[in-house]
Amino acid sequence: MNRNDGLHIQIIAFALLTSVLTALANLLVENWFGINVFSFGLWFILPVGAVIVGMGGASGGFLACKYFNIKPNWLDALALAVIAAFTMYLIYYLGYITLLLEDGSKASDLVDFGTYLDVIVTKSHMRIGRALQNDTGEVGNFGYLLLAIKFVGVLLGGFAIFANLKSLAMCEKCGVYYKKIASKETSHATTNDAQAVYEKMNSGSIDDYKEALQTTAKGDCEAKIKFTLMRCPKCKDEYISEEFFVKGKDKNFVAVAGLTGKTNIPKDSDFQPLFQK
Repeated sequence: MNRNDGLHIQIIAFALLTSVLTALANLLVENWFGINVFSFGLWFILPVGAVIVGMGGASGGFLACKYFNIKPNWLDALALAVIAAFTMYLIYYLGYITLLLEDGSKASDLVDFGTYLDVIVTKSHMRIGRALQNDTGEVGNFGYLLLAIKFVGVLLGGFAIFANLKSLAMCEKCGVYYKKIASKETSHATTNDAQAVYEKMNSGSIDDYKEALQTTAKGDCEAKIKFTLMRCPKCKDEYISEEFFVKGKDKNFVAVAGLTGKTNIPKDSDFQPLFQK
């Protein structure tokens, strides 16, 4: 059991705060610039804006975990997803209570929230084409499918925050997250050259590893390695994470997941100077 289990309530408190702030920010951006970030989508149905809003709403949970050094569990994942969905509700509710009609009257004085939501969902228009210049008209009941897609989007955004937290390394002895100290990339003319460096990195020799860390090529290269030096803020335990990339057919580098690694650094070894540019 994590020794900070009693602090998990902080995840909910911080996430609720960022949920409200995200909903308010969406409202202000729409009022000032006419852009509803939450409604932004690609190819009609990909809820990019909803995912962003879900991540923003749950981002307080990330801050709480980092600040209080809490390793999130699956109950935290559920809480972050619920709060992300709550952010979606807030966006619609804030739109409801702030909407003014042409005569200056408030929409909330004339209709209930359910009626307002039905109108917003079914009477909205979908625009397609370059610069979204073609109006397809009212979406009708199809709007509820779009609403469901947005709901899934905010849940995915909330879960993305949890997945990010779960991927962060924590010092088991101290119960705190490792801190990134430095990073560098080395280039290699061919994949065979990168393979030779990989073998040195895994030879078990500190001297070989240091040599591998400093081996790099210039010009057009087929492979590269990213090294990241991580350190525990308390006990100063260190490790280096390694990520390998090769150039694909489109000339862009893609990660080689099977070669991702981690090397623990002995206490008496000073690797930080090797990361200097």
